[in-house]
Amino acid sequence: TRIYVRPMPTPSKKDEPDLILIGTDTNAGLAAGLLSKVFETNGVAAVTGMGSRAMSQALKAVAIAQTYLQQNKVLDTEELVAAVRTESFKEGDEDRIRMVLTCMRAPAK
Repeated sequence: TRIYVRPMPTPSKKDEPDLILIGTDTNAGLAAGLLSKVFETNGVAAVTGMGSRAMSQALKAVAIAQTYLQQNKVLDTEELVAAVRTESFKEGDEDRIRMVLTCMRAPAK
């Protein structure tokens, strides 16, 4: 599985289901299973995390989910692509930033 970068339309945040929170110790395979289930149900799914280790797990989950969705013909001639954005918020007195990967369908290249 490879990760490609290409321009895509900005996904609508209102169509996005609840965020799947990925932590540093999250099992990427289990997260991929949840991501796949949400994607099959809603046609879009989003994962979020803070920090390099959490986002590494999130990227692995997206890659595993794409493979699963293609093997099970949910994505027939399409690919699972992830649009990246950041969200800022306050936790107590601290400012925090998290990355969000919104996963959607795109034509295969």
